Amino acid sequence: MLYSGRSDIQQEAEKEILVSLAKVIGVDFDKIQKKTIQGVELDGYVGGGEKPICIEIWAHQGKAKSAQKNKVMNDVCKLILFEKLCKRKCRKIFCVSDKNAISFLEGKGWQGQFVKAFDIEKRVVDIPDETRNAIIELQKKQNMYKKPE
Repeated sequence: MLYSGRSDIQQEAEKEILVSLAKVIGVDFDKIQKKTIQGVELDGYVGGGEKPICIEIWAHQGKAKSAQKNKVMNDVCKLILFEKLCKRKCRKIFCVSDKNAISFLEGKGWQGQFVKAFDIEKRVVDIPDETRNAIIELQKKQNMYKKPE
């Protein structure tokens, strides 16, 4: 049975999102790496230079449900903690491929205020339709199952 969580499809989509983001922000994709400091792992990191870039990716398509909003905010907090742990001011980016997934960050609610207060960039990038459709199909399957209690 499929349960919500990471899958090969979502991992591949995250890689495609990262490739698109690299183009948008003008960074060589080969320079983006996973990075961990004191157990805090980021989806992408570009060191060197004056201001490192810290990246979290979410492959979700469509509006975020309550628990998914919590996941997003956890990732946003990871960006802030990572910056603190590396003891350098960082460019912090939360990136998706569907603007609806982070629409709740655009409002006047606390989540929107939070990302603004901590200088979190929200980026939306394009991915191939084939990838987008595969994610949507996977999400439909995941929604059919519930975790056993």
